[in-house]
Amino acid sequence: MGAFVTKLRQDVDAVVAGLTSTYSQGQTEGNVNRLKLLKRQMYGRAGFETLRRRFLNTGAATRRTCMATQLVFGRPPPL
Repeated sequence: MGAFVTKLRQDVDAVVAGLTSTYSQGQTEGNVNRLKLLKRQMYGRAGFETLRRRFLNTGAATRRTCMATQLVFGRPPPL
């Protein structure tokens, strides 16, 4: 526990910036997670081109669902 606290103190500027910044890596992490899930599901079944098509197709469906949800709950769609 002491080593953890020491590292936090050494990097206090980064910790404060991470907790107060309005920017997030959530969208990127979500896409990486989705790609890893598809890769696990398709392991040994198909080649790269099929994986690519499935990933891009799934992304379009996810974006449509996200935009519909935002319209229902009154949030503006992302730019």
